[in-house]
Amino acid sequence: CKRISVPTIHTCCTFNVFLEKNDINDWCVGDVNGDNNTIVNQSGIIIGPEGGFSDKEIDKLKNLHKIKLNENILRTETAGIAGLCFINNMKNL
Repeated sequence: CKRISVPTIHTCCTFNVFLEKNDINDWCVGDVNGDNNTIVNQSGIIIGPEGGFSDKEIDKLKNLHKIKLNENILRTETAGIAGLCFINNMKNL
């Protein structure tokens, strides 16, 4: 039986502070219009708030790989768990 690694959960902060403190170039974004077939070396996933990302936030994330977690828009707490399962499955962990 293989154990998966325990994910790092960051403390709450504003979106801009999060971007300043973290190198997110190898992260992906949960997006209902994203690709659900490929993921390459992503080490984290950014899940948006209940109302979705603002236009300014979307613009700051435009270069990240977007993944589709479900056909429906998920609640934030569900999307985080679904995102980790998606990454683990795609990496065959």
